Amino acid sequence: MMHSLNQLAMFENNQIDNVHINSRSRITFSTHNRDTKIYMRPEIARESFKNLVLALDAIEKKGQDLSYIDLSFKNKIVVKHRKEVKREF
Repeated sequence: MMHSLNQLAMFENNQIDNVHINSRSRITFSTHNRDTKIYMRPEIARESFKNLVLALDAIEKKGQDLSYIDLSFKNKIVVKHRKEVKREF
């Protein structure tokens, strides 16, 4: 799964290189910089990967500011963007 995720354009410059098995029902993949995480359930991994590809197509350029994508729900994708901090001088 890690290899398949790293074939996606989103992870071209920040490869997924860490996997953490939280429990039998949840796996967390994280990028090299640890700034983006992908959550999924092993029993629906193939379906989750297909959903991820569809979601990334919809997100397009904004995919670079993702905090996480949660694919651990059946028929549902949760996407969390990082908050931009605006500084005033």
